[in-house]
Amino acid sequence: MLFHIGQLLAEVGRDHYEQAIKSFGHSFHEDKKDPWNYYVSATIGFLEGDLSKINQSLHLIEAVSDENPHKLSGNHAVVLRLKKGLESGITDYKTAYVMPIINSVGF
Repeated sequence: MLFHIGQLLAEVGRDHYEQAIKSFGHSFHEDKKDPWNYYVSATIGFLEGDLSKINQSLHLIEAVSDENPHKLSGNHAVVLRLKKGLESGITDYKTAYVMPIINSVGF
C-alpha cells in the first residue's frame, strides 16, 4: 500500500517527490534480493534523477531472470520506461511511467 501511496504522490508532480520517496522507502521487502526491492530502488532513482541507481536496479532485475526465466518481473518494463525517460530528459514520473518502449523488434 505504501508503494501505491508513493506512486500517487509522484504522479501529482515534482513538489511531492520527497514525500513519495519516503513512502517508497517504506515499501521494501525484508528479503534484500527480492526483485521487488530493485523495482522500488529504480523508482526512487528516477525521482532522484539518479540514472546509475536505475541501471543498477535494472541489472539486478535482469540477473534474477537469467537465473530463472520465469522470474522476470512485470515491473521490468516499467524500469525500462523510467530509464528511457530519464535518459531523454523527462523528469515527470507520470509521463515516464506510461511512455512507450520500442525494442529491437519494434514492439
